[in-house]
Amino acid sequence: MRWTQEEYNFHKGILAPLSLQGIAEKGQIFLATDYELYRNSGPEIIPLPPNVQRKLWETMDPAKAHLCVGATVYEDETYHLLYPTSTADTWLRGRISYNYRSEEFYHATYGAHQFIRALAFKFNRGSAEQIIASTNDLVYELESTATSDDGTAVNRYYELDWNHGGSEIPSPFRGARFIFKRAKGVRVKISMASDFRESFFYEQTFDLRGTTGEETVICDYIPPQTVECVWLNMKIRFFHDVTAVKGELRAVMPIPEEPVSQADKKSGAVV
Repeated sequence: MRWTQEEYNFHKGILAPLSLQGIAEKGQIFLATDYELYRNSGPEIIPLPPNVQRKLWETMDPAKAHLCVGATVYEDETYHLLYPTSTADTWLRGRISYNYRSEEFYHATYGAHQFIRALAFKFNRGSAEQIIASTNDLVYELESTATSDDGTAVNRYYELDWNHGGSEIPSPFRGARFIFKRAKGVRVKISMASDFRESFFYEQTFDLRGTTGEETVICDYIPPQTVECVWLNMKIRFFHDVTAVKGELRAVMPIPEEPVSQADKKSGAVV
C-alpha cells in the first residue's frame, strides 16, 4: 500500500477535521479556523460564496464548531455540513447544503434530532445516493419526503456476502441458524439470494424478545423448499420498534440435521 502526504498552502488550517470531504476533480471542502467554508481545487483554496458564509455565521455556534461533520453526495454534486446551532446543542442541528457546480445552497434546522455523524449511502445498487445521519441511539434517512427534512428512522440491514458452496455443481441449501442477542422491541427479517441474483426472496420475520432470563435468541431460517445453488447470500434487516434498543447478530451456522421446531424456538417466527 502506498500513500502520500501533502501540505495545504493555507495558513488558517482546518477547524473541524470531519468537515473535510472530497468533491469532484479531487477537490475538498472544509471548515477553517475562521469559521468559513473553503474549497480546494488543485493548488488554489478559495472561500465558498458570501451568501453561504453569511448563513453559516448567522446560525452556527462557534464554540462547538469543531464538532461539524461533512458529507458529499457525488450524484447530486452537493456538499452537506451538519453543525451546532447554539450552546444548548449537545451535537449538530443545523445543516448547510451546497451544490459545488451551480453554487446553489439551502439551509435547514432540525427540531427533533441532534446528529453526531453523517455519510452518503446507497440502500442498493440501483437506488440514488442519499444522506443518512446518526443520533446517539438511531440512524435517520434525511430528505425522505418532499415536505419534511427531519428524516425517518432507518432499518439497518446486514448481508453475509456471497459464499461458495465448495463445488461448481449446485448443492441444496436447507436453512441456517442465527443466534442474536435478546432484545425486546427488535425484529429481524431474514431472506436469501442465490447465484449472484440481485433479488432476495423467501423473507421470514423473527422477534428477538426471546425468553426472560436468557441472553440469546435462536432463529432457524428454513426456506419453504430446498434451494439448489452454487453461491449463497443472506440478508438480515433489523427493525427497531422501541427507541434506544439495539439488535446484535452473534453467530450464523448451518441448520442442524433435525431443526428445532417452531414451538421450541426461543423466538416466535412470524412468517
